[in-house]
Amino acid sequence: MKTIGIDAALAETGWVIIEDDGRLTDWGVISTDAGDKSGKAEFERVRALRFQISEVLAKTPMPKGDKTNVLTVAIERTDWIHGSEMGREAKARGSLGLGVAAAYLACDDFGIVPYVLGVREWMNLFGTRSKNETAIMVARCYSALFCVEHPTPRLRRNRKGELTGGLVGDPIIRTIEDGKRVPSHVTDAIALALVVQRLIALERRANG
Repeated sequence: MKTIGIDAALAETGWVIIEDDGRLTDWGVISTDAGDKSGKAEFERVRALRFQISEVLAKTPMPKGDKTNVLTVAIERTDWIHGSEMGREAKARGSLGLGVAAAYLACDDFGIVPYVLGVREWMNLFGTRSKNETAIMVARCYSALFCVEHPTPRLRRNRKGELTGGLVGDPIIRTIEDGKRVPSHVTDAIALALVVQRLIALERRANG
């Protein structure tokens, strides 16, 4: 693995941009203090989840969305996962980060296979998180993935105490465009859509 970028604002978290085996479309985030061993273990957990989803999809057709709009696809896939039998069982156990599942489904639609290494707080497959925690992790992931060319989105609290920033609206976990409250799993999907968009841009740049 080769480190190709680091966000100074995230230096204390140890997050960096990595490139694995020279494959530009396989970008992710890894904790510098986690080391290869734990990073690969985290990847195996995510990959196992991906295979589990593949098995479910083989038995249950996915709804077809607008494949030109990655945001639409990501949200559609997230909603589908939440409504599936696997999703209902997972929610009952409170043990599955379904936004992670939507990431892989949305990326599949665009022929891209990204992965995230060592981001335990955001991609905690066996834990729970509050909306604020989700928003913070989403913003960090967004910042890390874009750090080579873009500044870090600034997080702050407004007069109502809500977490705000420039990622998916202002405030980040409350509105998109119409001012309605947004479930955290949709916030996940939006962030994942941004990741996919970034990967597509990188792939196009690599191919000239």
